[in-house]
Amino acid sequence: MTTSAEDFYRIARNDDEILHRLSGIQDEAVFIGTIEDIARERGFSLTSEEIRLAIFNLTEIVQSVANDDELTDFELEMIAAGIPINCEQETVKA
Repeated sequence: MTTSAEDFYRIARNDDEILHRLSGIQDEAVFIGTIEDIARERGFSLTSEEIRLAIFNLTEIVQSVANDDELTDFELEMIAAGIPINCEQETVKA
């Protein structure tokens, strides 16, 4: 995982403007493109592949960034939308 993705997530998880822009997007390509745009606006350089990897490893990033905080509403929405929680290389575990 890139530090840049974690740093961006650290900011995004509590930023109402970012969360508002991302909420309700159901198309993966649009979601990733929007994250790329927001990241660029905030001074981050994230590729679509880095964003896909970050989404795939969301649990790892949340654990790294949250420091045992409760999940944010956005994180709960991501989980409810079907983002895998326990993932290993190409395999989703229940």
